Amino acid sequence: MFLVKEEKFTPNKVRGSVLKDIRVSVSNRSFMMILCLTIITTCSVMTIEPILPLYIGKIDDTIQNTMFFTGVLFSLPGIANILFGPFWGKLADKIGFHRILFIGLLGGGIGSLSQMMFTDIWGFSIARLGYGIFFCAVFPALNGLMIRATPEGFRGRAFGLKESANQLGYMIGPIIGGVFGGFFPMQSVFLITGSLLLVAAGMCYACKEQEKSKEFPAKQKAI
Repeated sequence: MFLVKEEKFTPNKVRGSVLKDIRVSVSNRSFMMILCLTIITTCSVMTIEPILPLYIGKIDDTIQNTMFFTGVLFSLPGIANILFGPFWGKLADKIGFHRILFIGLLGGGIGSLSQMMFTDIWGFSIARLGYGIFFCAVFPALNGLMIRATPEGFRGRAFGLKESANQLGYMIGPIIGGVFGGFFPMQSVFLITGSLLLVAAGMCYACKEQEKSKEFPAKQKAI
């Protein structure tokens, strides 16, 4: 709040509304695809949350501190993000955000499916870490693509809509995980998660558009 200052900031004088922002978003195909992928990927992350403590207790009933191990395993993708996030960022500058997004979704989908194959805690931990290594490339790539897909005068509202898409995924994901974990074998949750990410990777590949080599001009008229 006090140490970061924005340079050459021009306030947007156009009075907007939620309905107007949604209409503008619908007319932007690339941005709509980013919102859809955001919902799917966030949803896939949260499907595992309701069943993870039960699943850990199931694969290794000798574990005494189940909640502690649940916290550690749930944080493994975050640890992978800290370690490999800079690598994906540098690679994105070389090959583009779109390719990084596809690699992250494909690797995350395969990594999620691999978690259902292990019946011991260490194998499951390694699979979850591998999942995190690829999945940590997804959200930075989505943010990079969103900046390129929206003009500067709309980016604040674009990030607001993207955050709404995130929250929608946070809401839907645990519901899906709880339903499938309650009525089907727990491994089915990893199947759903992996399938969602592979579907997102397919959407990313099928709807690939030519990336713009330059960002929108700073003085482009606000929407």
